[in-house]
Amino acid sequence: MCLIYLDKSRFSGDQESLFNEKHYKSLSNEKKVKYLDSLALLLPNKKNDTVLRNLYLKIGAEYYFLNNLDQSYKYSAVALKLSIKDKDSSRMAKSLYYMGDCYENTQKDSAYFYYLKAQKIYQKIHDDDKLGRVHFNKAYVLFYDGNYPECEIEITKALNYFEETDNLKDLFLCNNMMGNCLEKLFCTMKH
Repeated sequence: MCLIYLDKSRFSGDQESLFNEKHYKSLSNEKKVKYLDSLALLLPNKKNDTVLRNLYLKIGAEYYFLNNLDQSYKYSAVALKLSIKDKDSSRMAKSLYYMGDCYENTQKDSAYFYYLKAQKIYQKIHDDDKLGRVHFNKAYVLFYDGNYPECEIEITKALNYFEETDNLKDLFLCNNMMGNCLEKLFCTMKH
């Protein structure tokens, strides 16, 4: 595979300069995939450090945004493996979270599994904002699986974390989902 989609004029050889955000955003989706493929070919022999793990997470995230969930999962799993090897809890949790995202709309039990694993790590490292997001995503999975009582519990937990961090956008999303959840609960009680 040719590496023509990497902006070689900005490549200085160090890992931090491998992903050029401005150049990447200027590409069509087709070229973005080729850029990510090219970048991924450069990484396997690089030193396992936070920059490398972040690059794998970035590749995973970008594939997710391009709706290529298989590739997103693949590179998130590589980031997880490297993070475990280096005992990098923050990136372990983030990798698991991304892996859960890959299953959110297709295999809800798998998504829930990965979110739960991420939650346990975020609890250990006391990352309240990320804990709120994990609880929200678990609630999302439960809502669309029709488990409204458990959804309400997870939304309540998410709201508690977001209130502590003053995360207004996520507070809004949680309150909106809570309203939807309570409406569904009310409808099921009427019947």
